[in-house]
Amino acid sequence: MNGVIVHYEKWELGALRDKIPRNNSTRNQLLNQIRSVDRTKKIVNYHIFKAQEAFDIDQLFTNNTNAADEIMRYLLGCGSNQEKFELDRIAIEANIIGAIFHTRSLWDHFAQLVNTLLLENDIDVHSVTIRGVLDRRNNCHQKCVT
Repeated sequence: MNGVIVHYEKWELGALRDKIPRNNSTRNQLLNQIRSVDRTKKIVNYHIFKAQEAFDIDQLFTNNTNAADEIMRYLLGCGSNQEKFELDRIAIEANIIGAIFHTRSLWDHFAQLVNTLLLENDIDVHSVTIRGVLDRRNNCHQKCVT
């Protein structure tokens, strides 16, 4: 897989997985949430790779044309390989939207993980949001410190 890959060096999911005690009543829930985060990261990388792969600029230009003129033709809808150009644009757009969607869903997965791990499922699973988790954690931190 060539191209840009989004790296999550700070996300040590394996270490987190290893630290969950075997006798933890929420162990299966936590392991599933960690798997969801990991899978979503892989899906984001897939969409980024596919967006890059979809646009092969070398295939769009003929050898005997000026690149600037050919780009203008494509933008005006009359390039020498216009149909491929349009399909590539759609593939790029779809994959960028997919990457954005799944990047956003990482917040939801992370919020569920924090709710289970740190807040002991204090928030109902259907009501968990990143804002709710942050607010609840800040309130807990203020109560614990004072």
